[in-house]
Amino acid sequence: MRTALLGNPIEKRGNSDLLTSTEESGKMEEATRKSVEVLRNLIYDGGKLMKKRSQFFAVMIAISLCGAISHVVTQAKEVPFVTTPMLAAGGTYSIALKSDGTVWAWGNIDRIKSDIGTITDLRVPAQVQGLTNIIAISTGGYHALALKSDGTVWAWGCNNRGTLGDGTTTDRSVPVRTGNLTNVIAIAAGDSYSLALKKDGSVWAWGDYIWDWPDDGVLYEQLLPLNLVPQQMQEEQLKDIDAIAASQFHCLVAKNDGTVWGWGRSISTNHMVLEQNLGSAIAIAVGYNVSMAIKNDHTVWAWGDNREGQLGIGTTIDSTTPVQVQSLSNVTAIAAGSKHALATKNNDTVWAWGYNAYGQLGDGTAVNRSTPVQVQGLENVNAIAAGSVHSLALRSDGTVWAWGWGSYGQLGDGNATEIQSTPVQVIDLDDESGVFNVFHSTSKPKTIFSTSYESNYRNWVKFIFLFGWIWMWF
Repeated sequence: MRTALLGNPIEKRGNSDLLTSTEESGKMEEATRKSVEVLRNLIYDGGKLMKKRSQFFAVMIAISLCGAISHVVTQAKEVPFVTTPMLAAGGTYSIALKSDGTVWAWGNIDRIKSDIGTITDLRVPAQVQGLTNIIAISTGGYHALALKSDGTVWAWGCNNRGTLGDGTTTDRSVPVRTGNLTNVIAIAAGDSYSLALKKDGSVWAWGDYIWDWPDDGVLYEQLLPLNLVPQQMQEEQLKDIDAIAASQFHCLVAKNDGTVWGWGRSISTNHMVLEQNLGSAIAIAVGYNVSMAIKNDHTVWAWGDNREGQLGIGTTIDSTTPVQVQSLSNVTAIAAGSKHALATKNNDTVWAWGYNAYGQLGDGTAVNRSTPVQVQGLENVNAIAAGSVHSLALRSDGTVWAWGWGSYGQLGDGNATEIQSTPVQVIDLDDESGVFNVFHSTSKPKTIFSTSYESNYRNWVKFIFLFGWIWMWF
């Protein structure tokens, strides 16, 4: 297994959930000792024992049960950590979350400041160091985020704008914890900033996420102090949030009432505004100057820049309000790249539209599409991700597929192909199969405890049980 210094969950059962903790084991031993003490008294008083055979049988059964419990406990195994696999794509790199909670990366790793010796462009996946029990991942321009099952956030990569939230502007080649954030349930990495959503519905931000809209209409970055550690965003409407999305210069949030709100340069305001015509949204995504949402009827709506047809409406006319993507229904997931978009349907096929100069639409051409076209050769797809100009898909068999721009190895097929207009399979040179699979775990279950004291004590109980039966009948 190659290990690099790179920087929707099911359930995790910790040791406290098993009958193998020291406290439970002590209680079991104490109960067994008391049962044996009762047996000793009964054997000592033989006359009373013969008159109370029913009591004797009850004691024998109790001892047997204690022995059985002890045997089961010492054979207990730790339940492996399991999470829902997912993909994320940055500008020139890709990362994947395996079902065992580990994170893997490939592509232009130098862009996210990952130290892997003399290799700059990693053309096959390598494991990110120090990350376990991860349940979600997100990629920005030059940094990445990971959410652990304990609700903490970890980050690595470029940090010159405080993007990692560790209180410094020092780049990190291995993941570091983001501030003191806890109880986080979702993360989103923008270009030079990051967002986190907590269980209470509040949104926290760090890095360079403040933009202004001056009276002269010229956009510029406010020269305000950077937020080097996470701060709760105080906008009045930032309450009861269910989902967050971050792009280069704008953000979207979906509230638990289904409404979608946005702010940033692409929306021409630094204050939250309600996006009209959406009704109730069940998913959101953002690209460069474009926003997207899935409505509860499983149609897709988009708004913003449309010069490359990325709104999917059959024209290249921009729209400041949401418009429905044409010829697309029964949609289950969406992803937005810089100027292209992806969607999966309930039949597990993938559809794409927008900019296609590098083949990122996967239709076998390099022609822009203003309406969705089906990605060739892909079926049974469970998850998708869109980078700047490349795309990823995860199939139900655990294999990962990539297409589009691959000059930095971000397609993970061992090559550095500039234009790849149909999907290729991500490989793993250290796996027996030769292909990268998110269900191939790197960890194994292990025994929690098994002490010689427990084994000897159980054998002693069995001896007393056998002696009692022999004494009774003879």
